[in-house]
Amino acid sequence: MRLTPMDPQSGGQPYGLSLACVDGCDLEYTRHPIVLMHGMGGTDSYLDLLDYFSGVEELLEGAGYLVFAPAVDSFAPIDHRAGQWAEHLDELMAEGQARRFNVIAHSQGGLDTRYLIHQPGWAERIASLTTVSTPHHGTPIADLVTGALDISPLEGLVLDEIADALREHYPQLRLPDEPD
Repeated sequence: MRLTPMDPQSGGQPYGLSLACVDGCDLEYTRHPIVLMHGMGGTDSYLDLLDYFSGVEELLEGAGYLVFAPAVDSFAPIDHRAGQWAEHLDELMAEGQARRFNVIAHSQGGLDTRYLIHQPGWAERIASLTTVSTPHHGTPIADLVTGALDISPLEGLVLDEIADALREHYPQLRLPDEPD
């Protein structure tokens, strides 16, 4: 960036401002940073061995994009996870990283973001939302959990055992009308 005095005879401003790229001029960019939002069962890293968005963050950063990949609870209702995403975005805003974000969301992360966008003040903060494999029209797993699918008694027993084991490990997975 260069600030130079202007010709006083021009009658304009006393200084002019010019910008020139000196490094990384071939890199891509977006006006707003990219935030990667994981789906159900996701986290930022599995045992510090495998990232949820394995290679995606590095690929985008290598091309010149500013990318963030925070994590929220792996198994929680959409409204809860949306609140956690909001906290992460608020932190990024407080750090001065951005005022708006381009979101790339996988699976439940897309539903979380859609919910967040409909909360007061958030539609203006999400510049774009790209969803990947998001079940916008529902999922058979939800149908199983709510009993909407017709299954055999044996399949029901197996699914009940799996659901009980998950609820024991993840107590936040209870349905709204389900007793503790």
